[in-house]
Amino acid sequence: MQKFDVPVEATTPSLEALKAYSMGITTQRSRGDAEAIPFLKRALELDPKFAIAYTALGVAYSNLGQASAAAENARKDTTFATASVKGKNTASVLPFSNSPVTYW
Repeated sequence: MQKFDVPVEATTPSLEALKAYSMGITTQRSRGDAEAIPFLKRALELDPKFAIAYTALGVAYSNLGQASAAAENARKDTTFATASVKGKNTASVLPFSNSPVTYW
């Protein structure tokens, strides 16, 4: 099985979502935020409750100066991370704040 460079907190029932997220993070580190966005969006298409993917997407938008899109994704991250804490789904459990850039 191929190894993916993703945080331990990146949990999802979808292996394909995890692969897309991993590619997004790798691309974000090597080629920048704009190049990573399609991978992160794909991860969320495959698993709309993948909280940490919303975090990464929010960070990418924030770094590109797109505050509205960053805030929208931060809200979704908070929603799904909170739901996971309450046991409602298998999305990642992370500490969260109002600012998406605090994660990196």
